[in-house]
Amino acid sequence: LTGTITPTLVFDLAANFSPLTATASRPSPTRIVFETNVVTPTAVAGNAYAATMTFSSVVDDVGNPQTPPSVVFAGVADTISPTVTSLVYNRSAQRYMGADTFQVTVTFAEAIGPTAPTLVISGGSGVGNDVGATSMTSVLGQTVWTFSRSVSGGGVDDGAFSLTLTAADPSGNVMTAQPPNSTFYIDSVAPGGPTLTFSRGPAYVKGGAWKITADFTEPITSGVTPTLTFNVPANITPTPAVPVRLSSTQIVYATTATGTTADGGTPYSATVDHTTVLDLAGNPQPAPDVTASGLVDTVAPHAPGLTFSRGPTYLTTGPLTVTVTANEPLTSTITPTLTFSLPGFFSPASPVSYRLTGSGDTVFV
Repeated sequence: LTGTITPTLVFDLAANFSPLTATASRPSPTRIVFETNVVTPTAVAGNAYAATMTFSSVVDDVGNPQTPPSVVFAGVADTISPTVTSLVYNRSAQRYMGADTFQVTVTFAEAIGPTAPTLVISGGSGVGNDVGATSMTSVLGQTVWTFSRSVSGGGVDDGAFSLTLTAADPSGNVMTAQPPNSTFYIDSVAPGGPTLTFSRGPAYVKGGAWKITADFTEPITSGVTPTLTFNVPANITPTPAVPVRLSSTQIVYATTATGTTADGGTPYSATVDHTTVLDLAGNPQPAPDVTASGLVDTVAPHAPGLTFSRGPTYLTTGPLTVTVTANEPLTSTITPTLTFSLPGFFSPASPVSYRLTGSGDTVFV
């Protein structure tokens, strides 16, 4: 080309090119190097641009100009790193059990390519559920990508896991920030049965309100409330008992012993249905149910008769033994008392009472 006229290359995006007319240098008569700068910011997926080499500025040594039209170069100017607009797990709670299918779908704000994005999974208590750098699969153009695999169970690698993405757009800008919800959990071990604590009983329960506290071996899901059912609905209401969740590992059940039971009480049992105990990942408690049992007794005791060693119509001086027989077993913490109405003639006026050894909880002397 002639040395007196320098070809011009002009860009059409003032916001993204500086200078618009590229600076030219001539390394040889047939080669010209044009330089400009791509400046920020562009749109997320870049801005389309055109660069035009004006045909009239291309002239050879003898003065012949280039034949029209001008040469136009077109492309995309992109200075923005790709970002994730959504990271969706196939389990909304981001918690997985053993043998579950783990699947994650990632949507980027722009096309990713020509190389597929990669995913790395690390964490937990072992390596069975870790994943090295693995290419994701496109499900919608180059913006939506997915990855799936089966979860390894048996507790070999449970716990919290981090998901790390790597991606670059067609312009070569690389991803610089991870999505905020890149942590998920694996729990492949079923919960154990709860421990039951009774506000009264459980061996003997008298009439009135009472509570049973269930302490679970690990946090349980809020989506299903474990049920505590009694097997004597005529004397315990309501059944199932009313639950109040105090924490993720503790529930208090309220119920009332009511009605009329048999003398000595009516047998009952309180059962937590194991199929309703689910941990945060959805693992159910294995059988059997957790059960506690005892007697519910709403009827007051009474002593139907007293037996005197002599008398009782006429008594002479000397030792006297009175045997009291109750209609049902009595508590060992309170001993029944027998009081005589003539303190001057009985000594002591209130004899010491004691539980008769070997005769159960119903006979006192």
